[in-house]
Amino acid sequence: MKHRILLATCALGALTLGASGACAAAAAATNNTTTIGELVVTAERREENLQSTPVAVSAFSQQTLAARGLTGGQDLLLQIPNVNYTRGNFGGFNLKIRGIGVDVVAFSGTTGVSINENELPLGSNNFANTDFYDVQRVEVVRGPQGTLYGRNATGGAADVITNLPTKDFGGYASFTYGNYDTIKASGAVNIPLGDAWALRIAGFRLFNDGYGENEYLHERVDGRDLGSVRATLRFRPNDRLDAWLMWEHYAENDDRNRIGKQLCIKDPGPTHVGPELIAPAGGPIASNYAAFLNQGCLPGSLYQPAAYGTINSNATSVNLDNLLGINNGQDLFRDNPLQSTNLHNIQSIRQPLFESYQDLVMLHIDYKLSDTLTFSSITGYNHAWGFSEEDYNRIVPVDPFTPVSTGLAGIYAPLVFPNGTIQDPQIGTTNKYATFDYGTAASKEYTEEVRLSSNFSGRINFSAGAVYAETTEPFGAENYYVFSNALTAPALLNNALGGAVFGPLYVSGEPVPNGQGHQYYDARSGGGYLKTYAAFGEVYFQITPDLKLTLGGRYNVDQLYNNSFPIELYVPTPNGNTPAPGIDGTVAVPGFPPTVCTTSLSACDV
Repeated sequence: MKHRILLATCALGALTLGASGACAAAAAATNNTTTIGELVVTAERREENLQSTPVAVSAFSQQTLAARGLTGGQDLLLQIPNVNYTRGNFGGFNLKIRGIGVDVVAFSGTTGVSINENELPLGSNNFANTDFYDVQRVEVVRGPQGTLYGRNATGGAADVITNLPTKDFGGYASFTYGNYDTIKASGAVNIPLGDAWALRIAGFRLFNDGYGENEYLHERVDGRDLGSVRATLRFRPNDRLDAWLMWEHYAENDDRNRIGKQLCIKDPGPTHVGPELIAPAGGPIASNYAAFLNQGCLPGSLYQPAAYGTINSNATSVNLDNLLGINNGQDLFRDNPLQSTNLHNIQSIRQPLFESYQDLVMLHIDYKLSDTLTFSSITGYNHAWGFSEEDYNRIVPVDPFTPVSTGLAGIYAPLVFPNGTIQDPQIGTTNKYATFDYGTAASKEYTEEVRLSSNFSGRINFSAGAVYAETTEPFGAENYYVFSNALTAPALLNNALGGAVFGPLYVSGEPVPNGQGHQYYDARSGGGYLKTYAAFGEVYFQITPDLKLTLGGRYNVDQLYNNSFPIELYVPTPNGNTPAPGIDGTVAVPGFPPTVCTTSLSACDV
């Protein structure tokens, strides 16, 4: 009751000048387990008390993060207004502030919220995967921040500030065990090295068996096996110079689901067509044509049991198999029951794969030119790479492919695919419809920012600087493939018929997609770059103790080059290569995961 009266008093008092500071202090007094008396932030790229920072910023100290259970970037939406977080179907995540994030699905798409670590912007990061371990605070600034944070801060910016070494020897360690066989360990040690040097080493490790189940293989899925280590060396010989060098490594290799299961209200397909298609009054559709008008899923509320249905396979590439007699035209998911309501549970003929790695190095220098002027330099290098592979539909059909024996192609289909079994180089040998996507990504970022800021005792202060940033992608590093035995089967049948349908097709035999195949969807990019030159500045005028005017500007020059390869599907055999027959029983089960990017940094640049 006392807390409710306090909130009501603060709401009324907010109509008067100065009430917000009093209420903040009162709230701290009533909830001192998750707040502290004073928190210094750098939301404006200068150290200020959170209470006097004139921007919409939410800041959480290490104690507050622990008390509120905010373990990583995805948890911030629980405590910050106007913030939303989702994971993408094709990898990555979308952190939105005030409705601004990134919704475009493209290699050249960029986020609308800047993710930073120790004021260094990171285009590639594990903000949503890793833990906030050994951090001093986490800041989230809402609203356009383009002046200080640059081109990718239209919606706002998030900044993770890590703990720096001190002159005192010490450390800590924590260990947690929980359900799903969760094991989590973290800790840090601070080592002084004389009067001017100090070293801090911190790390964490997280493992669990998985939050869901692969109901087809009866194995746990959506698990975690990840960790990170950070080493910071600090040099502070006097009160004017403060410099520190940090190296941080992150690694993850597990069966994490990029997103949960796919919900669908099954579309059974139309039985009639309207008068706009058949005059004068429409009419029934023959069953062998109805499949081609199917939409897969129907619109409707997801808050009903029918939403846990399965897609109608006749709305997918299976229709090409229907045309060629590889399948009999029936929905392959027709006998599937409703899916489990547990969004972590999926169905897949093999486990998902998720790997992510990052090496980050930064050098931060602060030098006080005088008692009122500070020069700062931030130099950063960020190398990130990874890959993921996952069932595209996350559903395994109960019914197998059923070849028909009518028509020229249909006569050959039962011979090429006995009992509906398709020998796919990427998926393996199975008679169940299966579609997987496989994506890789790698990038290198170089950043140099210099800044001069003031701390005058008068009403006017300023912050001005310049930045150069360059992001490069190794040639062919950004890849996204969709491979399906429903796409491979027509190519194999075509070649068995001597190229009678499409002409001779090249069926790639490599188990891991590498861009050489033409029987799977192949969207590749790489070899591009983004170079940014910018100068920025802000002037602050303290009109009254409670009112400050900020005037800022930024001049930006961006040079963006994106190299995309043409998307090819079912193209003739290139350069005289002979088509792989794919029907002699020699296609082995694919070997996953690939060795690319798992053994050395240089392998990721191939």
